[in-house]
Amino acid sequence: MKTTFIISAILGLLAGIVWGRHTAMEGSQAMESGTATSALNVTWTFSARQFAHADHDHAKSAILEEVYVLQLLERITPNLAYRVALSDGYARLAMIEEYSNDRDAAHRAFEQARIWFGKDHPGQELTDDQMRQGVQRIDNVLDRR
Repeated sequence: MKTTFIISAILGLLAGIVWGRHTAMEGSQAMESGTATSALNVTWTFSARQFAHADHDHAKSAILEEVYVLQLLERITPNLAYRVALSDGYARLAMIEEYSNDRDAAHRAFEQARIWFGKDHPGQELTDDQMRQGVQRIDNVLDRR
């Protein structure tokens, strides 16, 4: 009887440890995903608002910071949302460079936007005007929030 009880207790503890570890790992992954999503949301919203309402220097700084953070996140955990936001961020940067009459920098930024867009849409290439229109549509939605 004692032997059965001890064996049952040990098996119960082992099952609890295995199940608990599995549950903890799932919870940890969910938290990491939530943190990354929050970082995406915060950086994207901030840079989009700076683009819409701030002077060009501050908007450019915000967009460059967004691009930097998103590239880090994409490197750590590749994700479609990061690539879409990177394409959008580079298109915004290109529009700011156009406003500053730096055509070479605008061209490079539009090329980066196309590269990030193309990673998930092979064979589809957006024109500069299509990217500008996309940014404007996103801004219209953002302004309604």
